[in-house]
Amino acid sequence: MGAIAGDDARNRMAAVGALEFTGDPAFLPLAQRLESTESGSIGGIARVYVVPALRTRAEQSGPLDLARGTGRLIHLVCLDPPNGARRGACASITADYATAMEHLRARRTGPAANVLNSVITRADQALDVGAFDEEEHALIAGGVRQVLERL
Repeated sequence: MGAIAGDDARNRMAAVGALEFTGDPAFLPLAQRLESTESGSIGGIARVYVVPALRTRAEQSGPLDLARGTGRLIHLVCLDPPNGARRGACASITADYATAMEHLRARRTGPAANVLNSVITRADQALDVGAFDEEEHALIAGGVRQVLERL
């Protein structure tokens, strides 16, 4: 996710535009992060256009649909991680998320919620040790929180 973590305003503007274009509510937590951390036109576009559109899509989605979207983002964030803390975080998060998806598909919301909360904890720990950057953390932890809100 380093492309939007740098100082290049064009990359950040492109990221906001891409979020708007996708219309995928799984990206809502990242759009909200950009809305709160960016000033000027980038934050304004996120605030006025992107966040409301993605929020509406999220509100219209069921928990399983939101979970699938978050699962795709976890896969992308954790695609071929290097050795070390990132690999460990990704392995734990991926395994826990697969278990949560099994519970969701079987409509076992209590066990799903328990496992999803552990995914948030693992994402928080990954951020604390530098295995994830702020944007990756927003995608994973924020996406999981969206799913939990819909259970």
